[in-house]
Amino acid sequence: MTTVLILLALALAAALLFLLMQEGDYEVSRSLRLDAPIDAVYLAIIDFRTWPKWSPWLIHEPDAQLRFRESHQQVGGWYEWDGKLIGAGRLTHRRQLVNERVEQDIEFRRPFKSRSRVSWELRAEGMRTQVSWRMAGRMPLALRFMTGMMKDMIGHDYDLGLHLLNGYLDPDNPHPQISFRGETTMEPFDYLARAFKGNLKDMQQAMTRGFAELGEKAGRAHIAEGRPCTLYFKVDPIKPWYECDMAVPVRTGSRIERGEIRHCTGGRYYRVRLKGEYRFLELAWYKAYNHLQMLGLKVDDKRASLECYDNDLESVADSSELLTSIYLPLK
Repeated sequence: MTTVLILLALALAAALLFLLMQEGDYEVSRSLRLDAPIDAVYLAIIDFRTWPKWSPWLIHEPDAQLRFRESHQQVGGWYEWDGKLIGAGRLTHRRQLVNERVEQDIEFRRPFKSRSRVSWELRAEGMRTQVSWRMAGRMPLALRFMTGMMKDMIGHDYDLGLHLLNGYLDPDNPHPQISFRGETTMEPFDYLARAFKGNLKDMQQAMTRGFAELGEKAGRAHIAEGRPCTLYFKVDPIKPWYECDMAVPVRTGSRIERGEIRHCTGGRYYRVRLKGEYRFLELAWYKAYNHLQMLGLKVDDKRASLECYDNDLESVADSSELLTSIYLPLK
């Protein structure tokens, strides 16, 4: 028994030492030039009742409970959120310089307790506004191992939030519209494939050529059946590095000279749809995985994730009307 207690004490001491060695402080900042005058941007930021229309968090749970202090636009004003998916907390105005700067305190109450400082800096550039959104805080000791992940999450959320704010200020401004469509079942299908391994820049160039050639080849053989998509087998977002197939679905049993027909097994997936330009796809993928984590669903890494192009530039008036569906395979 004594030996067990000693080993347990040593394990706890090692865990504590590990946590103490982790970075506790964090600071995240994102900037974007918004296509709106500075006074409109400033009013949207201080008016907490506009936040549900462009919040990068409330899109996960639009029916979360919200409470607003009567004078929520003034210093000392606040709004609170309480949801099953997004947790609970309060955001409070601490200091305001009209059309220049807004400082806020954010208090997270659930899923963990912490406090951070938030600030907005605005600079007029003609009829546009350069906006910087910043958060600085300190992770609780028990969660310091998550500091790097927390910074990455906040950074993606702030990127998305600034684009959503741009769209709220003027719906004609380029912005993503992300919707969570829920679980679905995909039937197995065959596809004409072109494999790719490499970085993001090379992949984008390869897709421009690859999908055009695949579509032409499937069209000549009269075997195309369905919209094109990309099947992702391995993704390393740090490098970044991708292993994927560019794919044009074809009729079952199709054969084609000098072509490669592969098979997708289908199965159970979670679908997320992006309406907007392809440059917003990274944010849509981030939100898709983020949403699954909130729901407690697990991705099946043994099957490919799919990015399906529900229309294309030839069939829409402009790129803001592009529709892309993300399918994450579920265990």
